[in-house]
Amino acid sequence: MGLTGHNVVALVPAKLSSTRLARKNLADLGGIPLCKHSIQTANECHHIDQVFISTESNEVNKAMKGENCEVIVRDESLSEPHVTNFHVIQHALKQITAQQKKSPDFLVLLQPTHPFRNPEEIDCAIKLMQQNADATCLISVAQLPRAISTVSPQGWWEASTNLNAARKDHLTYFVNIGSFYIFRCATTIEKEIYFGDRILTYAVERPDLDVNIDLPWDLELARLMLEHHPDMSQYRGDS
Repeated sequence: MGLTGHNVVALVPAKLSSTRLARKNLADLGGIPLCKHSIQTANECHHIDQVFISTESNEVNKAMKGENCEVIVRDESLSEPHVTNFHVIQHALKQITAQQKKSPDFLVLLQPTHPFRNPEEIDCAIKLMQQNADATCLISVAQLPRAISTVSPQGWWEASTNLNAARKDHLTYFVNIGSFYIFRCATTIEKEIYFGDRILTYAVERPDLDVNIDLPWDLELARLMLEHHPDMSQYRGDS
């Protein structure tokens, strides 16, 4: 039982069979495999009680030796391209529940494709979920830096009257960045519902440091940021 008074687990889904970037989750980033960044972030969170990684790969399993996490071995059929994260989460929750003899209160999903996260923000987001008992899920978001609108089928920019009203009312637009998700297990995964109908948000402070590694050049960008960006010292282990 964590500091929040709830049982909180983190899940890192790390299959080896990636299509757009081969062996992505074992790709080197800063001297360690990509998926280890998410494991380490989870272990730095004060409100996460236990960390799990789900994989079909013996290589990933071996790479996790020495890390403070438990490996959930899934069938290769759960790593095929058509399989969604929700199927993987459902499988993992069944294994975790069987091990702990009860379902955790919250499951924090940390996809390895987002290696640069602030553990303090995840802790704050977990507390936010605890404080809002009707929240089914929480998603990490970023404020859009500029106005948005639609484009007609002919390619014309269509100024939105809603945007004008939004400016007048000082409204702000946000986008889901996928850095982390927090599920209240009893009202989502256990009921075979993904997000539910009461979705909280947590706006990350530095969305400019978030990288979603899906393609080879995303990985190269992350490597360049890690090596040269002045605000990445916490991920380099600088003193």
